[in-house]
Amino acid sequence: MSQAAIQVTGTDTLPSGTWALGPLNINWSIKSLTEIDIQITVFGIDVDDLKGTLSPTNAEIESELNILGLVTGNVAVKAVYNQGPATDGLYLIGQLEGPGFNTGELNIRIVPW
Repeated sequence: MSQAAIQVTGTDTLPSGTWALGPLNINWSIKSLTEIDIQITVFGIDVDDLKGTLSPTNAEIESELNILGLVTGNVAVKAVYNQGPATDGLYLIGQLEGPGFNTGELNIRIVPW
């Protein structure tokens, strides 16, 4: 499957916001200075394994996705703390494939903090 351009949209802001890559939507809200709530949907379907609170002691959630056999891949959301302004933030890591698209290997800082 060839790699195709996938539209990215979002608010990319704090304390809360949304970010989308094709059918994948990431919603977040800051609970405290070091905690961020995450919820991910694909085609509007909640991915329970990619829902939770990230903090310095629980900095990554990951799931092998297979949504209705249409979107597959391995995706992680990672929070990076105390590494400096050029690195700290919320990241999307992994790869997604579906009809007409392949994201390739992702390592995107969605929100810096």
